[in-house]
Amino acid sequence: MLVAGLGLAALALAQWPGPPQLAWSDEIVYAAMARNLAAGRGAISSFYDARSIAARGYPLGDVHMPGHAFLLSAAFAALGPREGAAPLVPALAFVAAGVVLWRAARRAVSPAAAVVCAGSLYVFPSLARYASSAMAETPLVLLACLHLLAWWRALERPALGRLATLGLLLGVGATVRETFLALLVPSLLLLWALPGGRRLRAGAWLLGPLAAYLVLVFLPLSRARAPYPFYLEELLGRPTKAEVAHAFAMNTLANLGALARLGPEEATWLTALLVAAALAAAVALLLRGGPRRLAAYLLLAVVSTVLPLAVTYTLQGWTGLRSLLLLAPATLVCAAALVEELRSARLRRACAGLALLLLLVASAFLDRRLVADRRQELMAGEEQARALEAALACPGPHVVVAEEAFRYGWRRPGAVVVWEGRLAEATLVSVAVRAGAPSATVVGAQLADGGEVTAVGCFPSSGR
Repeated sequence: MLVAGLGLAALALAQWPGPPQLAWSDEIVYAAMARNLAAGRGAISSFYDARSIAARGYPLGDVHMPGHAFLLSAAFAALGPREGAAPLVPALAFVAAGVVLWRAARRAVSPAAAVVCAGSLYVFPSLARYASSAMAETPLVLLACLHLLAWWRALERPALGRLATLGLLLGVGATVRETFLALLVPSLLLLWALPGGRRLRAGAWLLGPLAAYLVLVFLPLSRARAPYPFYLEELLGRPTKAEVAHAFAMNTLANLGALARLGPEEATWLTALLVAAALAAAVALLLRGGPRRLAAYLLLAVVSTVLPLAVTYTLQGWTGLRSLLLLAPATLVCAAALVEELRSARLRRACAGLALLLLLVASAFLDRRLVADRRQELMAGEEQARALEAALACPGPHVVVAEEAFRYGWRRPGAVVVWEGRLAEATLVSVAVRAGAPSATVVGAQLADGGEVTAVGCFPSSGR
């Protein structure tokens, strides 16, 4: 109860002063797909890159894996498709993540350290802010906490059911975001700890359920996704193997350059995470037994998460950095294990208090950036939505070709929003027709500041 109360308090503080409406593009995309699911339209998106429709037609799923949208759809089914329902799922996941981490740290370290770990997770920079949105970060962190707890339980007693649970958790996490599969690498530490004669059977129980889930659930959902914009798809789309290798190399160099140019907020967040990972390395060197294996779990997770992101995705700003939140649970437990080795109780309390204070300061520092970014996105989106509504006047189901019109698409449930302003007008018309519009006429909308929404079309459709 104490841990859950701490989570609710952190969540309540995170509600202010951020805007209550959906603002970030990703949370609107997730929520719109969830609204379609709750309305019985299926796992289809309301937002498309024009290249996706040109290549695969309409309707399609979103470019993201749909696991988070399925979770949000439960809130919409229970409370209706109102804007305030979507953040309830991340909020509940945020509180539950601290409780699960408390259980994991209680088993791995000590009861006192478990409370500190849960409190540290609740004030971990950016996490409470994401919990007050419709983003997928806190459900992913909850799944990471569940994975850590399941991994530790299997380490204590490698029963076959525990290994199967661990494998299934990897598959479920990948349904929310593919990067969760990076935790497969540290999961395999369990097999290394077993005698040679038991590894084959244990590996079958760990990997068998995971493989079955990937084939039966993950792959069908993944194939239903829109192909663009998708980093890996675009990198692999080069005509020759040499060009593919060159594309991966250039993407990695671009990510390294982006890390060197991080803003102060992102740099503070990344530094805190890397320092904590270095503490885990110290645990691996200084301790024996379970804590040492826990530190090895974290270090393998760091490598298996960061390296694929750097090569195949992006680490530029929060688009990529927030993927590293998966490392927070194991990082906090490893740091707690290191502090627990101190002989003086007073010194342990001082270290725990200092860590919490530093996390609070970093969280407050970062929150300013996230709140300002969220408010700016909301204001720009609302202005564009009002301009589009005034210029287009399409009350029923329709297709709109407009760059980044996320708030418009959320405010108009019957709209299908297509973006890609660089395409020629004739191509945009063709895309609109493929998305269900019987006719197409390109028009323009003027913004209040004198700017224009370019390549905008409004095309009545026959519904969805």
